[in-house]
Amino acid sequence: MGTNAPPAAIDDDLSGGGARIARQLIITSHTRARCTLNSYGYSPYGCKGMLSLRTKLWHDPLVQVWHMLARMAGLSCGKEVRNLMLHSGKRPDVAILGALRSIVTDVRTVVGADPRYCATAALFPGHGAVWGAARKNEAWLRHTMPQGDVFFALCHEAGGHMGDSAYDFLGMIIDSVGGSASDRMAFKVYALQRLHAANFRGVAAVINSRPAIRTGPGVPPGCGLLPLGAARPKPVINTRSHGGITRPAITTTTNNNFAAARLTSST
Repeated sequence: MGTNAPPAAIDDDLSGGGARIARQLIITSHTRARCTLNSYGYSPYGCKGMLSLRTKLWHDPLVQVWHMLARMAGLSCGKEVRNLMLHSGKRPDVAILGALRSIVTDVRTVVGADPRYCATAALFPGHGAVWGAARKNEAWLRHTMPQGDVFFALCHEAGGHMGDSAYDFLGMIIDSVGGSASDRMAFKVYALQRLHAANFRGVAAVINSRPAIRTGPGVPPGCGLLPLGAARPKPVINTRSHGGITRPAITTTTNNNFAAARLTSST
């Protein structure tokens, strides 16, 4: 939450009054949206002021899909399980409950405009998911390893990329399905479709919940659509002035003459 000043890069492209107007527009816009503007531009799904909506619209639907896939595979699982971690109050998003050990997972949504890793993510696709998995491992492994549990970080990037740990957990679910290789492949295709659909739907819902362009008393009105006027008449080409030969129109009489000539020649 808060209102940081817009990046100074605006002054590099605009000068004088144009820069001041652009700066005021961005301040008003991201102030009304209660989002922080960083040097990588306006990012509604990466703003800290959007964490509650981001959790509700993006994170939670992914958790529901992962839980549904585990149940479809016949695994004994739970969502937001309480009292599973003995030495902390953490609640795993999806937990596979076993007799000797449990498999603990936690979902993390990753955006590409985060200044902590944006420059590297632009060079190496999937770096955001790797960075998110490292942060999750730091927060969970010290609690799961003493209990003998296994932890998987389920990272989903805004662009659709899934982390390696998420694919490993999905592979474990697919192996639990059983059946033939064709059955497992069909389940894998279905699972990936549901996960990617939930991911893209969540990103779109977060963006639509806080549009970048705001209206109100503090925002100058836009110009709107400019009238283009009537369409210009199509120019008429005068073939006679260029020495062209005008082709005579084909009439019914002309067609009859051609037909009669062909009939005479054939006889």
